[in-house]
Amino acid sequence: MIRPPTGSGGCMLPLIGYMFMLFGVVLTSVGGFNVIQARASAAWPMVPGTVLTSTVEKTKSKSTRNVDRNRKRRSRSPVTISTEDRSKTSGSYRAAITYGYTVEGVEHVGKRIVIGAVSSKKKARAEELVGRYPEGGEVEVHYDPEDPGSSVLEPGVHGGAYFLPALGLIFLLLGGGITVVRRKMRAEPAQG
Repeated sequence: MIRPPTGSGGCMLPLIGYMFMLFGVVLTSVGGFNVIQARASAAWPMVPGTVLTSTVEKTKSKSTRNVDRNRKRRSRSPVTISTEDRSKTSGSYRAAITYGYTVEGVEHVGKRIVIGAVSSKKKARAEELVGRYPEGGEVEVHYDPEDPGSSVLEPGVHGGAYFLPALGLIFLLLGGGITVVRRKMRAEPAQG
């Protein structure tokens, strides 16, 4: 039988569960708004536009691990601890495309290709979008009639729009699961 943790550490489990659920609610809400907006964009009016910039950008994330070179060395004299930095650089790619368009005499610059897009580890997807929207090329821009500064090149719901709500639901389920397990663990000793 699993016993609940004793001491102050036992309070952390419900807190972690609640934090997961809160994070899940935020992600689901933001993602749900993206899906609603993506659906609405299918009916947005269209104007001609021009691609201003079109490049592939790589976002880098660096994970660092310090390794103690002297950890196996045992000495009675004071030891200066030196560390070696072992870094890994990883990243994702996105198509950084800006386009200009005019609505009722007012010029706007847009950056969104689709609503809810996420970057990808695969460079080929970003390169394909850059090839589809070359710098100086003419494009059809779909803009929000209530906010002409909000626009997309590819209206409607695309797969990336479901990423945030799905991730949010996962966090909600994890947080709920942690909370339920913690309550059951607390109830077992009272019954015994």
